[in-house]
Amino acid sequence: MGDLQVLPSLTRRILAMRYQGYEPEDIAHALQIKVTTVNRKIDRAAASTADEHRASIVREAELLKLEEMEPPFLDQATQGCHKSAVVVLKLMERRAALLGSDKSPQQANNTVNNYNLVNILSNMARQPPPFNREAVDA
Repeated sequence: MGDLQVLPSLTRRILAMRYQGYEPEDIAHALQIKVTTVNRKIDRAAASTADEHRASIVREAELLKLEEMEPPFLDQATQGCHKSAVVVLKLMERRAALLGSDKSPQQANNTVNNYNLVNILSNMARQPPPFNREAVDA
């Protein structure tokens, strides 16, 4: 159902009345519409809520997987590994895409705190890896 304000006016009124405990027949009578219309609007709103719930479960599972994947790469990236820096940036980008506008104030604060780390990793990913003479001689 999401934000009630984005629903059409009739649907908002039906859902508000249903939430207040009115039966579909009473809602239909009060709004001078058919009971089938009331039931259809309620069913669609419920289906929309179920879809959003399923999407949030998938999003949460992906976020947990990203959290599991990040630590080893982050350790290597902070030690100067360019490939790991690129992986960490991609993980951060994916996390940001998953969160979208769903960021809580705590997540927003974490984003601000991690801004410096993102800049450092981004710069590392853009620089060529240092020349390793020992690897060439081997």
